[in-house]
Amino acid sequence: MEQTLNEGEEKALVGVLYNHVSFGTTMQVFGEAGDDNGRINTLRGTLEKLLVKYNLIDSLAPDVLLLMGLAHRIPPEQLEAWAANDKNKHLQLRAQYFLKKLS
Repeated sequence: MEQTLNEGEEKALVGVLYNHVSFGTTMQVFGEAGDDNGRINTLRGTLEKLLVKYNLIDSLAPDVLLLMGLAHRIPPEQLEAWAANDKNKHLQLRAQYFLKKLS
């Protein structure tokens, strides 16, 4: 049995990681991650590396990057705009969370 991932398997892994990371990010934002913070951060870093490897990272919209917790890839002005926007709590709370983390 082959022990290394082929390209198709790595791309499938991107989808699985996205689901786990976006859910984990939600848990972090609401203070529910507890001891899982380290695991979520590790998965986030792995996902980012795969997105870079397959040249996908630059094609993602800023709000998708925020859902994954890749806030360091979003201009601070955009994070600040979302943090101040009461009309979209989904993005607002995440932006506020990561602005605190980045400062």
